[in-house]
Amino acid sequence: MAHLFKIRGIYATALTKLLVERGLRPTQCSDVLASRLGLNDEKRPYDATVIEKMDSQGIRIRGKKEAVVEVLRIIREEFEDAVIWHYRPPLNAIYLAVVKEEIDRGYKVDLGETVGILRTGRVLHDGEKILVCVSRPSLDDYCEVNERLTLVGDYARLIKGGHVTVSRHIRDPDKRAELMALAYSMKPEGWGVHWRSSAEYANEEELIEDLEKLKEEAKRVEQSKDLEAPRLIKEGEELVEIEFPATCKMKADEVRSEVVPTIKGHHYYRAWGHDYSIIVDFAEELISKGVNHDLISRYTWEYMMSYKPKEGDIVKIEHINLRGEMLELTPGRVVKRNSTQYVLRRTFRSKGRLDGLGVEKKPGDYAETMFIEGSWIVINSYFRHDTHELLGEYVNINTPVEVYPGKIRYVDLEVDVVRTRSGEVKVLDEDKLKWAFERGIISKKLFEKTINIVEKVRELLLEGEKAENLFKEIPITCYYD
Repeated sequence: MAHLFKIRGIYATALTKLLVERGLRPTQCSDVLASRLGLNDEKRPYDATVIEKMDSQGIRIRGKKEAVVEVLRIIREEFEDAVIWHYRPPLNAIYLAVVKEEIDRGYKVDLGETVGILRTGRVLHDGEKILVCVSRPSLDDYCEVNERLTLVGDYARLIKGGHVTVSRHIRDPDKRAELMALAYSMKPEGWGVHWRSSAEYANEEELIEDLEKLKEEAKRVEQSKDLEAPRLIKEGEELVEIEFPATCKMKADEVRSEVVPTIKGHHYYRAWGHDYSIIVDFAEELISKGVNHDLISRYTWEYMMSYKPKEGDIVKIEHINLRGEMLELTPGRVVKRNSTQYVLRRTFRSKGRLDGLGVEKKPGDYAETMFIEGSWIVINSYFRHDTHELLGEYVNINTPVEVYPGKIRYVDLEVDVVRTRSGEVKVLDEDKLKWAFERGIISKKLFEKTINIVEKVRELLLEGEKAENLFKEIPITCYYD
């Protein structure tokens, strides 16, 4: 049977079309999505959820292993520049762990396949067996665990030491009251019940059956304490986060345009936030009335340019690394802007070291950061504050730069090409790029594209090319030139 998925967010139309074409089935769709794609009124519980990330820059997938793996396979094939973080071990997986050593405010526990970090005020002893639940998976060789065991059903979650709660998505007061009453009448002692959003569509018989299954699972889990440890007791939910750089948003635009009128840059503008959505809605309404698509897309682009940083503005830099962490780079002031090309001046307040250049960074020193919308590189030229001497140049390889009101954003592909003040050219951190490829964070295509850009930049710098001229040689990926 085809896996069922529930989807929400700005990428819903494009992704649903792709997933349905590959044989997956949507359930609990919004009325708008169902109308657009002519979908059946399916309400069964889902195997996986596909939800827009909080920052609107991609999606989060969560659910049963087989379903998540299938959704992820399709995403990888359709969006080759996507940056994918598949966290391990699965969320809510339950282990019979063995206490290894005491650490600050907790213990390291052996899960068998990895190490868990357990924060607890209880006193435990080395070698002691303990049931734990994965509360925060990671990309590393450890994860965070707790003793709040969670068992996941189709309609409910059974939570050790929890309360009775109902999904905020269930708004009908009568249904909420019914669910609360049923949970209190059936929950095992010492456990809480959280009703999932799917419970809204279930009848009483289905709800009771789901709770009974969870109660039996809870008994089996608690009886596992005498088994040999460490070992996995109950599988959890797969959790994946995906970043959609500019190229992926463009692909989503193309797919969505096969369903409804869609301007170029639709998903990019949607990621600006709700305040700008009315502009997109108006532009696409004009297209639906017969106005030329390319003309409206061009005019929308030109209009939205007026909201982007201007000379004198302070700009935040959202620098996302391949571990999914946003690094807080020193903000910069726009000292020059020419259409989609920007130069920021970033002044440093503290001392440090520019390791790749082999020089000290002093308070007051500054960088001139150059980028073009859609460029796969960002160039940082570092200067001494008092003499304005060039200390060296860093060429950062990244996903295409996206410019938003008050900020720029890109995913750092970790590799830098640097040129010191003596003219020496070096490539830094290729091992980090390789690590990301081996972990499946980036695709083979993106890995090879990055290596090609690195080699091109290295050759140009060795030839003595001025840093600002690199933009002429490196492809630009943008909605409009």
